[in-house]
Amino acid sequence: MFVRLPQRRFHLALLCLSAVGILFLTREATRRFHEYQKFYRFQEYASRVEDLKKEMSVLEASAGQLENRTANIKLDLLIGRKRRHFKDISRLAVH
Repeated sequence: MFVRLPQRRFHLALLCLSAVGILFLTREATRRFHEYQKFYRFQEYASRVEDLKKEMSVLEASAGQLENRTANIKLDLLIGRKRRHFKDISRLAVH
């Protein structure tokens, strides 16, 4: 009976060390898993930001085109009004 006591203590110590090792490895694996999740989440965010940058540049280009078109339309309307005004003045001068 006393001969087996050190052997039992050894087995109990081995069991405790194994449990601690398993807990440590589980904690380390969980930490690394969360780091990988964070890394891939940041990569996804970075790709979304790049997509948004491309969309914004397209929108800025089309906004510039619209501004140019409206400026041209305003200019055409202004020139058209001046032409009409000159026609009206020339009609008055003839009569």
